[in-house]
Parts: sequence; C-alpha cells; structure tokens
Amino acid sequence: MAFLVDKTLEIAYDFAREKFGELINKIQSGKPLTSEEANFLLLFMVLNEVRLRYDELSRQIQLNREMIKEVNEDMKKMEGSLRSEIKATEERLRSEMKECEERLRNEIKATEERLRNEIKETEERLNKKIEETKNDLEKKVELVRDELNKRIDDLRVDLTKRIDDTNRRLDSLEHRVYELEKDVEELKVAVARLDHKVDLLSEDVREIKSMMNLLLMHLAGIKVEKEK
Repeated sequence: MAFLVDKTLEIAYDFAREKFGELINKIQSGKPLTSEEANFLLLFMVLNEVRLRYDELSRQIQLNREMIKEVNEDMKKMEGSLRSEIKATEERLRSEMKECEERLRNEIKATEERLRNEIKETEERLNKKIEETKNDLEKKVELVRDELNKRIDDLRVDLTKRIDDTNRRLDSLEHRVYELEKDVEELKVAVARLDHKVDLLSEDVREIKSMMNLLLMHLAGIKVEKEK
C-alpha cells in the first residue's frame, strides 16, 4: 500500500514538475502569469523543497529502521541491556524529527515569503517592460501613421497637379480640334470653289480645242486652194 502511495505521489510530482517547466518557459518568453499559475509556481517550489526534505528524512528514517532492525536483532541477544538505549534512541529520533519538522516549517514559511517577494518583483518588472514596449509601439505606430499621411498628401497633391495638367492638355486638344474642324470646313469650301473653277476651265479648254480644230480646218482649206 505504501508503495502505491509513493508511486502515485511520484506521478503527481512528475506532472507538477512538467507544468513547472512550462511556466518557467512562459516567464522566460516574457509572457505574464495568471494568479493561479503564480500560486502553482510558488506551491511547486515549496513542494520541491519539502520533497527534498522528505527524501532526506525518508533516507534517514530508512537508515534508522535498518539500525532499529539491527538493534532488534541484537536485542534478542542483549534485550535487557539495550531496552533503555532503544528508548533513548527513539526519543532522540522523535526529538530530531520534531526539530526537523520545526525547521522545515520555518524554512517553508521563509521560502514562501521569499518566493512571494520574488514573484511580486518579477511581475512589477514584467509590467514595466510591457508598458515600455507598449509605449514604444504606440510611438512607432504614430510615426508610421504620420509618414503614411504625408505620403498620401504628397500623392494627392501630385495627382491633383497631374489631373490639372491633363485637363489643360485636354482643353488645348479640344481647342486644336475645333480649329482643325474650322480649317477642314474652310478647306472644303476652297475645294468646292476649286472644283467649280476646274469645271469652268474645262469648259474653256473644250471651247479652245473646238476653236483650234476650226482654225486647223480653216487653215487646211486655205492650203488646198493654194495648191490648186
């Protein structure tokens, strides 16, 4: 039965030690502990010291039991002379155990107080570090926000300028298109006039050709008469 109890306590201690390691890693990574985790950390450290003391006492008790066993064996041979010695030994052991228990209580109390102070100091340092980190991040975010706003304003001004330039160019192009359209209309009128003049010239050319033909025919008739 004692073996089962010790085995159960050993399993519980191993589990608590694993949880203790996780909490230490959490502290080292800069994460804050909950009050339950801090209490667990404190209790485990106390438990660890108690366990060490318990193991020491267990070994001492085991040695005492072995010694008592040897004494009992010797008592069979020297029962009368050793009874008083055994009683004295038992009293001494009781006294030592009582003193040890008292020392353990005092040490546990002192350890608890020391751990509470250390945990409090650690929490204060962590809270201070968290606050400093928070302030630094807020400053960096503000700087980034200001820089982004400045860039946005610069882009807005640049885009506005480009849009204005584009609008001016479009207005200029519209004016040029309007002028070109007027020039095209004037060219159309000029072409129509040229076409009309070409038609008139064509008629004049035809009349001239007709007159030339008549003149040639007239000249040809005069030449025939001279030959006769």
